[in-house]
Amino acid sequence: MVRNGSIQKLNGRVGKIIKKVQRKNILTGTYHEICVFKLNYNGSYYISQPQFFEPATKEERAKDPRNEHYWANEHNAINGQIFYTDDPCVWYNS
Repeated sequence: MVRNGSIQKLNGRVGKIIKKVQRKNILTGTYHEICVFKLNYNGSYYISQPQFFEPATKEERAKDPRNEHYWANEHNAINGQIFYTDDPCVWYNS
């Protein structure tokens, strides 16, 4: 289960789910859950559907620690438009 604030792994990197939203696939007309994910080591944002996330183990979290420089303002506002995506992709919060 992927929930807001949970520590997950995406493409081998550890991070945190920042926000979850519902977005419509314009090809099928169905709504899907999309998650905004922030990487621990450099603060980059990704968006992805929940099925691409894996729970991060304690060992994985220790190998990929949180860089406090990129997390100084963890609760900043999500400003960018969150769109539907089939696959995980980089997302810019601007």
